[in-house]
Order: sequence, then structure tokens, then C-alpha cells
Amino acid sequence: SELEKALTEETILVSIMFVNNEIGAVEDVKTLSEIVHSYNPKILFHVDAIQAYGKYHIVPKRLGIDLMSVSGHKLHGPKGVGFLYMRDKAKVRPLIYGGG
Repeated sequence: SELEKALTEETILVSIMFVNNEIGAVEDVKTLSEIVHSYNPKILFHVDAIQAYGKYHIVPKRLGIDLMSVSGHKLHGPKGVGFLYMRDKAKVRPLIYGGG
């Protein structure tokens, strides 16, 4: 597959859209995560689930998702907010400490 050809020893992150907002294409997230993790289990697999969240039953662990982003406005929340799901193995250091 094109994904397999694109993976290298230097790949640290693969990011895909679950559902494309322009043409509506729906990706087979589970198969893609299996390809990525079978190549190298240390590669983080990120899914942009902004269009899919609330319309598909998404269980990140079952789909092999390490990171998943969702926008609040798709859930009738305020614009400019969202959330990032992070699986335990995803060790991401903050860019900024503190706040509030």
C-alpha cells in the first residue's frame, strides 16, 4: 500500500482524517493503525476525528488509535475548543507549563 511505502525508520507519527470533510471519504482506521504499528509499534498513530465524532462509534483502543483530536463546535460546544485523546503510551511533553 502507499502507506507502507511511505513509512521509514525515521517515521515517528502518522496522522490521518477519519472522515474527509470535503469529499466524505471514510478511512479504514483499524487497518491503517495495524499497518503502522506492525511496521514499528513506537510510531504514534493520530486520527483527526472532527467529522466522525458523534456520527461513528469510536473506541480508540479497539481501533489502535494513539492520539485523536476532536473539535468542540461539532459537539455544539464553543468555537475554538476541542480535546485531544492520548493513549497511555503516547508520551508527549508540553510546550508550555502552567497557565490559569
